[in-house]
Amino acid sequence: MVDPILNARLDILEQQLNITNNPQMWFQKLRLTKWESDSEDLTRDWGKFTLWVGDELENQKRKLQQIRASLEQIKDRDDADSNAIMNAAWTEYSGSLERSQMLFREFLEFIGGLIFRDKDFDAAICDLADDLVKSVSPLVFITSSISVPAARDSLARSLGWMVRVRFPEWTIWTLPFAAYEYAHVVLNEFARVKEPINARVEEWLETEPDFTALPEAEKLAQKQNGVLRQRAEAHVKEFLADGLATHLMGPAYACAAILLRFDPAGSTGRTLHPPIDGKRAYFVLKILEGMDGAGGTYTWIVDYLRRKWRDTCERIKGSEVSPEEEKRLNTLIQGWNEITSKLRPDAQYSEMNWVIAGNWANRWSEQLAQPTRLDMPDIDHASRLHNVLNAAWICRTRPLDEGANKDRLLSVGQINEIAEAAKQLCDRIRLKQNEQRRQNDKKKAKRLSMKLRP
Repeated sequence: MVDPILNARLDILEQQLNITNNPQMWFQKLRLTKWESDSEDLTRDWGKFTLWVGDELENQKRKLQQIRASLEQIKDRDDADSNAIMNAAWTEYSGSLERSQMLFREFLEFIGGLIFRDKDFDAAICDLADDLVKSVSPLVFITSSISVPAARDSLARSLGWMVRVRFPEWTIWTLPFAAYEYAHVVLNEFARVKEPINARVEEWLETEPDFTALPEAEKLAQKQNGVLRQRAEAHVKEFLADGLATHLMGPAYACAAILLRFDPAGSTGRTLHPPIDGKRAYFVLKILEGMDGAGGTYTWIVDYLRRKWRDTCERIKGSEVSPEEEKRLNTLIQGWNEITSKLRPDAQYSEMNWVIAGNWANRWSEQLAQPTRLDMPDIDHASRLHNVLNAAWICRTRPLDEGANKDRLLSVGQINEIAEAAKQLCDRIRLKQNEQRRQNDKKKAKRLSMKLRP
């Protein structure tokens, strides 16, 4: 039994896999001028990305070889068993085609994003995102990742490494999302958190209604690598990425996520992601509350965000988090310290940083009513980008007083003033940090040369 159509499709798919899996050729063709002088970050991330893609493409080629081997066994047969093998071959081909097409899209998006960055279409936001990730990467013990403009979330969270800056979200207000993207890198690549993550996934799966309704034999199969197990892992990692971004960025991430991205209406339409963004909002605010000290440092911003989210959900009749869902999320939060204990203690956004951000925000708030532009506070080599993002959000959301202005709305012009001032302050801090890195590199080189002297 021979199926010319299936054979032709196996041939063309294998050709496509071979064409894509040639990283050296693609890298040479890119000719990215922006990185010609300093290509360390690009070379590192290109190597990581193409290694992952290459492994995945080789996996698909092996599957095609297995399909060809099964078809070879039935080429001279025409019976019920051979029909079953042929049907199975079509099913396996369809699965391999779907996975391969996803890989092709990821590959094309990565290359397109690099070209987009190289031509400076991203208004330097990706450069800011790079430095933001660099500033937190030592806190989580893994290397940073370059940022790439993208139109959507990753199709394959297992990819990691690529920090997506979603088009057209190229503003200071959405920059905290780079920490969320990088959080997925940490959750997927940092070996020390894999065990506690697996424990959280098992707990989540055990309370999944679709799972608890299964017979025991099917439960065992699902626990190994079934669809429910995969869904549980995707959901848990989504929540944990929100939590880690909040842990690293502080209230700035909570503000950006709840006020700009989470959907209060309900379903996101993504199968492998939590279907109700209200769960993510609940989780983020609980994590932020847990970061708060005895003095209630974050109380006002948590209350503000919770109230705004609740009011919007009531207004549009959005979905609420049920008591059962709250219980599951609280169980996940109880295991949160197991994740953060694997990071450096100073990875958590501190109350001291919040005070610094608040002082900068106070300065800008006082100047907003003035005809002059917002000026720049004093900075030093210890100043951090995440404090600028928090200062901007404090200035945008904090009430002027507890009276009539409690829920004031800034004008579009005032919001743009804050964003411009924050962007300029970020640029100044980046220059300071780069200056410090150059000085450190010179010191290292000097020490090394002294050691090598006879």
